[in-house]
Amino acid sequence: MSLVETPPRSPYWHGKVLADRARSVREGKTTFISLAELKKRGPLPQPGPAH
Repeated sequence: MSLVETPPRSPYWHGKVLADRARSVREGKTTFISLAELKKRGPLPQPGPAH
């Protein structure tokens, strides 16, 4: 076993997802918050099943 391991390669789609998310933020279509803000706010309520 080696002490220096090669990190795993990212999946082929990962670069596109990151680029799409960055473009969405630049265009003002989405925002992000810090981890500290998320911990303070807590999770958003998830929609339940339709009745």
